[in-house]
Amino acid sequence: MAGRSLQILNGGNVSSSTVTSSGDAGKVEVRADQIYIDGKDSRFLPTGIFSYVDSGSTGEAGTVRVSANKVDVFHHGSISTSNLGIGDAGNVWVKADTLNLSGSSFISTTTNTGDGGAIRVQGDILNLHDSGIETTAHSPGGNGGDIDVQVDTLLLNTGLIQANAVSGHGGAIRLDVKTLMASGNTLNGKELGSGNPFAVGRNEPRWQPHQFGNNIIQAVSQTGVNGTISLSAPQLNLSGVLANLGAPDFDTGAISRDYCAIGGTSSLVVEGQGALPRRSRDLPLYGF
Repeated sequence: MAGRSLQILNGGNVSSSTVTSSGDAGKVEVRADQIYIDGKDSRFLPTGIFSYVDSGSTGEAGTVRVSANKVDVFHHGSISTSNLGIGDAGNVWVKADTLNLSGSSFISTTTNTGDGGAIRVQGDILNLHDSGIETTAHSPGGNGGDIDVQVDTLLLNTGLIQANAVSGHGGAIRLDVKTLMASGNTLNGKELGSGNPFAVGRNEPRWQPHQFGNNIIQAVSQTGVNGTISLSAPQLNLSGVLANLGAPDFDTGAISRDYCAIGGTSSLVVEGQGALPRRSRDLPLYGF
């Protein structure tokens, strides 16, 4: 599907393999300038772009590919693949200059019996506000999918990035970002810049939306082998940088420096207001 703008509302969705079927769910590819997904629906039906296999079916979930200048996903919306039957989840690939997820919205892959699908996100800005990116393998032996995020700026405002499994291997999370900003300056319950906020363990704090500073990145298996997390982010702690945004960069010592003392030939002559001759139009301004 190609076009300038796409809105998916009120339980709208794309591709599925229904109950008792034995085929694979189809692949889904959406390209547009702007994509808006709002999952708020009185019937509580899923809203989003996804490929899924229903319970009681046998087959693989398809791949979902989304490409746009801007993607907004709100109110429990999703871009996802899931397999509730027998088989693996499909992969998800999202490429957008700006990607906003808000209100418990997710990019996700889920499977009940097989392996979780991989997720790749590419773009300039990724904003996770009470939302997240996750791959989950619920079945014994199923491995969590890998998550690859390649963006200039990653904003976590109560955000979650998770590649978990029950007894299989946790997935691998790779974050290739230039800047990571986290609300409350905390990640996995630890302050950025103190210790290792990316330590992986089974006792990591649980994520819940609407808890300020509860930003979590984890790749955990409940009873199997934990996954791995790798990060390439030159700037982690931005509290000092943000305080100086917009301030001019100059030598404040130059304001009070005594230039007359620099050399014996220097002199200072006071001529009046601002060392400039007074003008008639200046009189009202300075109260003369």
